[in-house]
Amino acid sequence: MQTRSIGKVTLYFKAEESEAAELVGSACQRSQELIRDLWQLEPPAECRVYFMTSWPSVLFHAAPPLWRLYLRATLPLRRARIEKVWTMAGGWTLRYGPRHVIGIKPPRLLEQVDEDLRARVFMPREVDEAVQHNACHELVHACSDHLRLPTW
Repeated sequence: MQTRSIGKVTLYFKAEESEAAELVGSACQRSQELIRDLWQLEPPAECRVYFMTSWPSVLFHAAPPLWRLYLRATLPLRRARIEKVWTMAGGWTLRYGPRHVIGIKPPRLLEQVDEDLRARVFMPREVDEAVQHNACHELVHACSDHLRLPTW
């Protein structure tokens, strides 16, 4: 897994996702500036962005070791909901204690989301633009987590 620091965020990606990493990295940089300018918010001390190539990859890879045990033990209770959300989600923000984790679907997987569903739920956009919007949206969740705002 390769990493790149982007402002106060660390991006984690596989070498084959380098092109998409450029796209998400650029979105993270611009988003941090926008969030700072508009709301004077900063990313948490430990904020990581991962490519979501599968839901277990981001859920387990990003989690600290003790959290992985907890996730494995409770997964049967949450698996159906996670799988349902996975089909339409472009990104997730998770928190493991002080670690904030953002998962972003790369463009190749976002293109696979059912077009009818995408048209009903999301504003129409080109896939690369949607990935950038997802990165910004999820970064706002991570930056504002300490404010205890409603999820949506």
